[in-house]
Amino acid sequence: PTFSNSRFVEMTTIVDPTWTRVWYFDGAAYIDNTTEANSEGGTAFTIAAGNTTILYLTNGATAGTDNKVGGAWFDLATLGVGGTVVWEYWNGAWVALAGVTDDTGNYTIDQEDIRWTVPADWATTTVNGVSGYWIRGRVSVAFTTPATATFIGPMDELTLSDAGVPALAFARLQDGSTATIARAYSTNL
Repeated sequence: PTFSNSRFVEMTTIVDPTWTRVWYFDGAAYIDNTTEANSEGGTAFTIAAGNTTILYLTNGATAGTDNKVGGAWFDLATLGVGGTVVWEYWNGAWVALAGVTDDTGNYTIDQEDIRWTVPADWATTTVNGVSGYWIRGRVSVAFTTPATATFIGPMDELTLSDAGVPALAFARLQDGSTATIARAYSTNL
């Protein structure tokens, strides 16, 4: 195919992002599920149950877009039934994330993601002794069947760095032994 006015950038290394910490608060104690959350096809762990349970996710405390993710992808082992999750971030208090799109349907649909607008006023806080840019999924209506996952992948918000143009779509391509990523964007937004 022919592309006019296109701009391609070679990416020599792509590293799948992982969480620095994944905590599950069961209403009484924090459970560290970091290893399980970062291991595709790993051991199932609870992510939502009663209305005092909270899933906490962070990529660390260093300022920069690598730690301020715009979503998470879920590989669910047990689909949740009957519950509702509210997504929040810290800006001096826990407040609702804006622009939340939950394609998991409150953990009722497997292999989907939850995305949000990265907050401009996101601040670090400490959860269970770990400082970071935290987001949390707080259960507001209890699940009759608790949701479990075998993997939670952070989603980066990638942009064209010199123009700040957000991506409209990404595609992974294979050209022989060379893996390629294609990114579509428009300056006519």
